[in-house]
Amino acid sequence: MRAPLALPPPPPSTIKTLFTSIRPMVDEPSQAVWPADAAQLIGYEFGFGKDGPVLRLFYKSPRAFDSASQEAILRSLRRELALENLATVFESQGDVKRAPSAKTR
Repeated sequence: MRAPLALPPPPPSTIKTLFTSIRPMVDEPSQAVWPADAAQLIGYEFGFGKDGPVLRLFYKSPRAFDSASQEAILRSLRRELALENLATVFESQGDVKRAPSAKTR
């Protein structure tokens, strides 16, 4: 009897291949849990800190999310991404629609 042939090791990952494979894993769940009725998600950055993955979310809203809203989104993201140690950073980019100020009229 012959021993099964060993498979060759997979090619090493590059930053480009990691980006290509990770982006849909992050994008779809982020869009799914985002409270679109409360704020417009304008972008995100996904990276790795010393304690684990970090998702920085950029959004436009009339007001910044309070801590309870941020915690609810974080819990949903952790569940959807299956990352219990995920950290989030929320960055409000201001109001979605800005009225001209009195000085510019």
